Amino acid sequence: MSGDRLGLPPDSPFEVMTMKPDDYTAELRQRDAHGVVMLVFTIEEDGKVLKSQVVGLSGDLGLVAQSEAIATQRFRFKPAELSGKPVKSLIGVAMMWSLDEAPAKK
Repeated sequence: MSGDRLGLPPDSPFEVMTMKPDDYTAELRQRDAHGVVMLVFTIEEDGKVLKSQVVGLSGDLGLVAQSEAIATQRFRFKPAELSGKPVKSLIGVAMMWSLDEAPAKK
């Protein structure tokens, strides 16, 4: 997905991910939490998220902890390489949260 909806330029270094309703905790769902969490992840040589840093937030503060939890538990990235060997690297991700249903196509 492009960053157009976020106002990001086409060459933005942030990958945009739209989170699904199943990604919500019961508490966040009850609050109808929505927004965008922008994170920079440190990626291990094996592609796992080592740590994250919040670099932007628009919306419910509770989405930050859930975004970080999902990233460390489920996300795997292709690590950067140096001389053909995987190395730690950074990647920016904008996680879009909304419980609104997409409009039905006619």
